[in-house]
Amino acid sequence: MQFIRRLLLRHNPVMNALKTMSDTEIPLVVIIGATGCAKTKLSVEMSEKLALKTEIISADSMQVYRGLDVITNKATADDRQRIPHHLIDFLDPLSRFSVVDFRNRALKVINDLMSRGIVPILVGGTNYYIESIVWEVLVDSNEEIDESVLVFDGEKECEECRELSEEEVTTEKIMSEPIYSESFKHISNARLHRILEELDPKSALKIHPNDRRKVIRSLQICQQKKRTKSEIICEQKSAKGGSQLGGPLRFKNSVILWVDCDKNVLNQRLDQRVDEMMERGLVGELLDFHYNYNKQRISQNLSADYSKGIFQSIGFKEFHKYLLLTEEQRKTNPFSEQMLRESVDSLKLVTKRYVKHQLKWIRNRFLRLNDREVPDIYRLDTTSPELWTREVLEPSVAIVSAYLNKSEVPSHIRPVPKIDLDENHSKLFECNDMNIT
Repeated sequence: MQFIRRLLLRHNPVMNALKTMSDTEIPLVVIIGATGCAKTKLSVEMSEKLALKTEIISADSMQVYRGLDVITNKATADDRQRIPHHLIDFLDPLSRFSVVDFRNRALKVINDLMSRGIVPILVGGTNYYIESIVWEVLVDSNEEIDESVLVFDGEKECEECRELSEEEVTTEKIMSEPIYSESFKHISNARLHRILEELDPKSALKIHPNDRRKVIRSLQICQQKKRTKSEIICEQKSAKGGSQLGGPLRFKNSVILWVDCDKNVLNQRLDQRVDEMMERGLVGELLDFHYNYNKQRISQNLSADYSKGIFQSIGFKEFHKYLLLTEEQRKTNPFSEQMLRESVDSLKLVTKRYVKHQLKWIRNRFLRLNDREVPDIYRLDTTSPELWTREVLEPSVAIVSAYLNKSEVPSHIRPVPKIDLDENHSKLFECNDMNIT
């Protein structure tokens, strides 16, 4: 296979065109779509069909973690052998990893690939990861900033960090000392939000008091940047090419392939996907990880914390009650089988709910008619597996080849038109019960 690939590269007109391109002319190929629509399959098969140098950057917030291949549904070892993959299976499962962490690492990979004449293919279901690459929408870091402090979800253990009391949390304290999330463990959401209202009222208006992560992140930006998050976002929006959704398009020569599927067919496919995960050993994988986690934390005299890392993936919450059963209880408890069935049903339900969220994000952030500069988006229908080559693979190859050759995409392949949706700006509405989220 590798010999044939090298031979094709040598006599490939697309490859010859690629050699004459500068770094900025090499296209960024992006594959988006809901879970179960065959994004990974397309990325690997298209890479091979193009017969040129391509590498894949995974944009999945859970696939960054080592192990747990079934629950995160990673590209197989064979897929990763066929085409090099980045940002997959490299991080400790209990580490916190943010969109800023992803953005910083992914851009480094993409820029390196382009400098070497390799086409980067960004693929995954975490849409805000993809958005952070395609557009300049996040607060930038710089060399003098300690990212273990700035990035809330990427914090490392810090010996000097101590827990603060309610009385100690003041605007002066926030602006004068590094902010670590662990310092605020016993500070109420309401108190943190009031501090944010004082420092950055515009951001506070858009963030619910119970969205603790975003509140602390905004406070961290104030402390590190000595500017408010709202000021920085406003600056991005007003920059050349900026929009109401953020900063300008980062890679001008980008193309987005959207793999989509009929709703009813996709729902059936998602149920089947969960059943196949069970057959591949999902329960055993979860039990092993849960056992090792508890063994480690008990030896270190730590309390259980299911808010970090891989525990946020779809699957752990749904199976948590079952995982708490002892081996004897799983064998003898008459309700254990029912509990397992309920866990499976819950996983299927939550997966479908997540798909709705993914599709809503694509409509609102990629397809919506607004002032944002959006690369051409081509919808590829993956509903019928028997039509995969004709309806999905071949059009994808034709589109990317056209971008590489600086030629027109075949006339029968048209980009998706923008859709006109009602305005839905992010804003905080007060409610009587502050526990409502």
